[in-house]
Amino acid sequence: MGITTSAGSFQGGALNKSLLRGYLQIDETKLEQAINRNPQWVRQLFGNDRDKDLVVDSGAAFATDGYLKAYVDTSGIVSGRVGALADSITRKNRDIEAYNKHLIEYEEQLRRKFGIMEGALDNLEQSSRAIENLNRRQE
Repeated sequence: MGITTSAGSFQGGALNKSLLRGYLQIDETKLEQAINRNPQWVRQLFGNDRDKDLVVDSGAAFATDGYLKAYVDTSGIVSGRVGALADSITRKNRDIEAYNKHLIEYEEQLRRKFGIMEGALDNLEQSSRAIENLNRRQE
């Protein structure tokens, strides 16, 4: 009929799964020939109104819509997953911000401690020089 999933033909009795990517390829010439040969058959294949209420209730497109509805509805699987991921990203960003604040505070604390230690070391060096000067004077 001129419509394929781009997986090609069976090769050695097996489907080439590396070519299954969810795309449909349409050979317009073959599709047009199929529509001209038997339009009712093509309509029944894709979407057909079996009970004549002007609502499509069978066919490949109708079935596909039914299968995908749980995934693509506003409260479906995809939107739920996207929402959950967005919430997770927001939480992780808050955690990162909080940890960055913690790191800044920790760095400031370490700098203060280093300053205090450096001051104590200067005092010890001054005391050491004073003691050496006293020792030289007493000799």
